[in-house]
Amino acid sequence: MTFDLSTTEALQGPTVVLVTTPHCPHCRSIRAHSEVVRGSVDGVRFLEISAPDEPEFASDMKIKAAPTLLAFREGQELTRHVGAGAIGDVERVFAAATAEPGSVRRFSISSEN
Repeated sequence: MTFDLSTTEALQGPTVVLVTTPHCPHCRSIRAHSEVVRGSVDGVRFLEISAPDEPEFASDMKIKAAPTLLAFREGQELTRHVGAGAIGDVERVFAAATAEPGSVRRFSISSEN
């Protein structure tokens, strides 16, 4: 699947995107947490994108490391989590996708800091 952020409807509603790379152990962990969380959250679209398969998307979104978990609504990025994380980190990203506009405080956590 190729994403064109200027025309795609994929990011229009509450959406969480997980950007991964092959053979990434932290990606597998965040994926597992995401499966648990998305089972308890209604109305959020979940997409997983392989950065090597979608280099333009990764570049446009300024993805520097995997995994990166992003929350969008109406095509606007609300927040992101970068690197390994606990289920609470994933819950915060999903909550951001469904929060009232203006109530989301952007956060970004990276294992590279």
